[in-house]
Amino acid sequence: MLKNITLRKIPNILTSTRIILSSISPTVTVFSKVFWILYFICGITDILDGFFARKFKVQVVLVQY
Repeated sequence: MLKNITLRKIPNILTSTRIILSSISPTVTVFSKVFWILYFICGITDILDGFFARKFKVQVVLVQY
């Protein structure tokens, strides 16, 4: 039971991570190495967030409203 509850939090954690990284991205020089790393990580977390949300039938709290 506890394991299932913890796994259901994964989409929220990924969304929070993406929001934090997206807020950092305007301070980075465009098309620099750090920019592309942030861009890639944000894309991967978006894909994984959707995958886990569908798998566990969870709606991410941050986008419910």
